[in-house]
Amino acid sequence: TLLLNLGSKAKKPEYQRAGLKLMLDSGKSDPATLPQLYAAAGQLAYQAQDFAGAEQYLQAAINANNNDPAIKVMLGETY
Repeated sequence: TLLLNLGSKAKKPEYQRAGLKLMLDSGKSDPATLPQLYAAAGQLAYQAQDFAGAEQYLQAAINANNNDPAIKVMLGETY
């Protein structure tokens, strides 16, 4: 979370993205926060024009029961 916080304060989305990836890859994130973490990672990947990464994270957010319709719209835009 340190890298995520640093990225937020420094307004560096690439740091935020790396921090989220580390959190998700660790397998230690609270399951209740996974839908939001996947969505945030997907949004950051989308903004970086990493559409394959965005698709992966946004689909994971939906699979984790994130019901935000904006996530589904963004996922559709990755194709």
